[in-house]
Amino acid sequence: MLVEAGLISVFRTILVIVLVYYIVKYILRFFMPFLFKYILKKQATAFNTRTQNNESHKKEGEVHIKTKSTSKSRNDTLGDYVEYEEVEDSKS
Repeated sequence: MLVEAGLISVFRTILVIVLVYYIVKYILRFFMPFLFKYILKKQATAFNTRTQNNESHKKEGEVHIKTKSTSKSRNDTLGDYVEYEEVEDSKS
C-alpha cells in the first residue's frame, strides 16, 4: 500500500529531524567534557607510568644513547649467481 506524503507529514518529519538534532546536540554538549576529562586522565596516567619506568632504570646523571644495529647480516646461501647473455632474435 502506497501512502501519499501530505504536507502535514512532511512538516512532521522535518520537526522530528530538527528535534532529534537539538536533543543530540544538547546531550553531546553535556557529556563531551566528562568524556574528554576521562580520556585525558587515562592518557596522563599511561604517560606517567611509561616515563617512570624509563627513569627508574637510570642513575642520576647517567647518559644513555640508543643506536640501531649497523651490521647487516647477509645471507649468502640464497643461491648462485648465473651470468647470462641476451640472444637477439634474428628473423629471416
